[in-house]
Amino acid sequence: MRYVRPLALLAMLSLAAPSAFAQCGIGDDGLFTGNCCDSVSPILPPFPDFSMRAQWICIEKCDPSLRERAEFKATQPSFIDCDRVVYDAKWVIYSSGGFNIEYDGQLYGKYARTFRERTPNGTTFQVWRFLVNGDFVPTTTSALSSPCLIPTSFNTYGRVHFVGHIDYACNQAGGFDMAVSLQYLPGCISHGLVSQRPGNGDPSRNYYLVAPDNFIVGANQGTEPQGTISGESFRASSIPSGRCFSEERLTPQSIESIFRDCPCVGGGGSMPWVVQKTDFTNVCAGMTTWVPFSITPFSPDGINLQVVGQWANGVNGAYPQNQTLIHYQAFVFPSSPVICDPNLTQRQVLVGVGMKGIRTFGFHPVIAASSDNSIDLVNLVDPGTLSFSLGIPATSDLHFGLFVN
Repeated sequence: MRYVRPLALLAMLSLAAPSAFAQCGIGDDGLFTGNCCDSVSPILPPFPDFSMRAQWICIEKCDPSLRERAEFKATQPSFIDCDRVVYDAKWVIYSSGGFNIEYDGQLYGKYARTFRERTPNGTTFQVWRFLVNGDFVPTTTSALSSPCLIPTSFNTYGRVHFVGHIDYACNQAGGFDMAVSLQYLPGCISHGLVSQRPGNGDPSRNYYLVAPDNFIVGANQGTEPQGTISGESFRASSIPSGRCFSEERLTPQSIESIFRDCPCVGGGGSMPWVVQKTDFTNVCAGMTTWVPFSITPFSPDGINLQVVGQWANGVNGAYPQNQTLIHYQAFVFPSSPVICDPNLTQRQVLVGVGMKGIRTFGFHPVIAASSDNSIDLVNLVDPGTLSFSLGIPATSDLHFGLFVN
């Protein structure tokens, strides 16, 4: 099913000056008003359909095991409500074994935020980020015996669930450069205690689809963001009403790596998962602290990440050159009800991405400093998508946007 953009969003798009769209950057997205619980809708440029060369990466026991050429395609995002979207998407893996594998499905996404980045030569451009997840079906059954091309859990569930992101960045031609990453999490997470499909997943492998393809797998291990979370914000969106509330600021917190391991199977590997100690406190007529906790296979308590690698220099400086890609996963619970959504008292599963390597700037006045690290996390609550739930239905979509110095 395809969804239609709300008329309010189209009206806001029409208010932007043509010259602004020609330059791609249109400024802030309008999601921060400074008042608790104001209703907001994002002001965004029109994003295009696109097709990109990509890499398919199989990670086995936290070591790269297979890399194949691929191509990723997605439609423009169609809005479900104020900040949730759906894409029709597919990718083709050009297997070195002589056959092609196509994955078809839909990505449900939540618009996360926009920010500015500045390259080493002083060029500043604007980026818009969506965090996505969805089920995909591989269409080439001849590869079912190749566990680095099709996860073994497909034989049980008939679909494979991916989480990740899509970035749109202004380029010098007035259009967009895109960046995409999708991950099928290790089997003990994808089909572990919190999954709606428990019990059958390969514990030794996880998989990435990364675009563009100028990507160095496994680069920059040990450089995950640590330090002080200087912002940016927390935002809740009501699922029953489709209403978005104004962003709230996060209080400064530290984030520190405390443990490295390969979940499910143990051992380090060249691409271990890292546990980081932190929490998130949003402020809006009171405080709510979101406390990370661990369940099998992670220990001790904290948020979890894997440094995936780094994009190399792009053609003509195309985004996201020289940036390190990091995937995050966390279980959190709120210390108190959220002011704008008092029914939101449940534990949540968060997933998301981080970028490290180019100077990043926020738009909102609550941001006091720039950063070399941006991290975005959302919970997995989307219609039609079976994912992770901790067994408790959520009443809100959540977004945590962090800058780390």
